[in-house]
Amino acid sequence: MSNKLLKPEDVAEKLGMSLSWVYSKKHNIGFIQFGKAVRFEHEAVEEYARGCRRDPQLKGDRKWDTPFQKERTVKRGLSAQGSTASALKELFAQKERQGSMH
Repeated sequence: MSNKLLKPEDVAEKLGMSLSWVYSKKHNIGFIQFGKAVRFEHEAVEEYARGCRRDPQLKGDRKWDTPFQKERTVKRGLSAQGSTASALKELFAQKERQGSMH
């Protein structure tokens, strides 16, 4: 903690967000609490901002996924995929084929 800690007002200004937004996201950013006073480390704020970055989308990529969301999608499997009619039809067909094999 060699750097001076940031007040919520400083974080709001740095990120261009409202003060109420900063308070609502403090658990996502990471914070230090001294009694009722809330402070943020520069590095935690920078890391949070990097995690919110959206890279340009390539053909076939899911739009606007952060690395965290991509990791969560992989862990959650089919539930994170789109539920279009054709995707559901294919899923039901797969289940039916598996059922007839047993």
